[in-house]
Amino acid sequence: ALTSMFDRMLTASADELPDALSTETRPEPEIPELYQVVVECRDESHQKAVFERLGAEGLTCRLLML
Repeated sequence: ALTSMFDRMLTASADELPDALSTETRPEPEIPELYQVVVECRDESHQKAVFERLGAEGLTCRLLML
């Protein structure tokens, strides 16, 4: 059933597709301005120290590990 539905969607003209698939009807999402600073740390203990120091200053922080 899904294969048949996808096949019909591929061959359908734009006016035959449901409005939900049209990008014109979707509102643009609101993306608030956000200013960030990324700090590279030597290791996990340095990351923890920086996180705790900035948190103690009242800053909102997130921990990331890539």
